Amino acid sequence: MADIKPEVMRKEKYLNWNIQEKLTSGKKVTVCLLKADDRELLSDFFESVPEDDQYYFYPHPLDKENAKRLVDRSTLDKNIRIVAISRLKGKDKIAGYIYAELISQDLYSYGICIRREFQSEGLGGKLTRHLLNTCKETGVRKIQLTVHKTNKRAIKIYRKYGFKITGEFLNKRQNVVQHKMLLKL
Repeated sequence: MADIKPEVMRKEKYLNWNIQEKLTSGKKVTVCLLKADDRELLSDFFESVPEDDQYYFYPHPLDKENAKRLVDRSTLDKNIRIVAISRLKGKDKIAGYIYAELISQDLYSYGICIRREFQSEGLGGKLTRHLLNTCKETGVRKIQLTVHKTNKRAIKIYRKYGFKITGEFLNKRQNVVQHKMLLKL
């Protein structure tokens, strides 16, 4: 155990963490850290995200190769990746994915993506609450995100959790203005 980094040790208590949540529609999900055996589930989830939803999810490509990379690194790095799993048509499927990824010495980047069938059911809020609690308990102090300036619904939700707008920039890849938001834990 001596060669394991302290931040990984802090995450160890969450590895077997399975929290049952009921959504506003009555659907049930299990919230847990992304694990090595979730590779196919994450790949399937990424492939299921419609193109118009992908437009708002900028941090990394939603493809099979990236799913493999993220899952393979999920328990080895300082990043926190959480999924909500539900039964759809008799199979386990990821209903939502959220993460906090280290981008500098003390700053993490936040990203969230919810499967279309689970949007507007409170899942984003539940995942955000679990992520922020996990971040606090593992020593994360600052989280930033970027959001399209026109995405008023998302901005309202982020403000609800304490994120504050700290500036804006032109996302050159998409040619849109985005807000930078920051949360100090």
